[in-house]
Amino acid sequence: MVIGILIALQIDTWNKEREDQILKQSYFNSLIEDLSKDIDAIQNTIANQIEDSLRIAEHQKRLTKKDASLEDMLSLIVYDWDPRIGGLSSFNTNTVEALVNTGNINLIDSEIQKALTNLKRNQEQHISSYIPFVEFYRNSGNAAVSVPTKFGSINKGPIFEEMLNDVDKVAIAHKFNNSLTLKRQAYRISIYMLSGILTETEDLIGLIEAKIDSK
Repeated sequence: MVIGILIALQIDTWNKEREDQILKQSYFNSLIEDLSKDIDAIQNTIANQIEDSLRIAEHQKRLTKKDASLEDMLSLIVYDWDPRIGGLSSFNTNTVEALVNTGNINLIDSEIQKALTNLKRNQEQHISSYIPFVEFYRNSGNAAVSVPTKFGSINKGPIFEEMLNDVDKVAIAHKFNNSLTLKRQAYRISIYMLSGILTETEDLIGLIEAKIDSK
């Protein structure tokens, strides 16, 4: 009878281990899916921010020439300046949150747990550093708001020209210089931090895939 109980307990243990292993593999697959989405988003964000940073550098080069004028600056704002600022304000953390909330995080290897914790910390640091910078940029006042541009309903003709002639070009120059500087600095922070997060994310996927292959 004792032997029968021991066998039953052993079977229960095997079944539990098998169920845990199946659940663990499911979490691994979900983590890889979340992390892969993050990689795509990060790569696209970095590419767009680099492209916009190069445009900002061209604007700076154009406006710091010896023969540059306030008219050049105004023309740039009207026809070439894109005041929008892009970035990444969230990451795919659904699976990690589910692991923590259900207590199933203990199913995950300690090495992966540590990597997930470090990645989450750096993701949160990026959001807490970059987003306030973006808000400050948006709240600081954009030069394009004070100037009629190609995006407006009235973007040509004599009234448009009158509107351009009526603006305070020096005040707008100060505001535009501020916008260029803030946007450039925001992108520098974002690109630097996202590049590190991208490497961490890619390494974590490799670590998870190695665990899957070893089973």
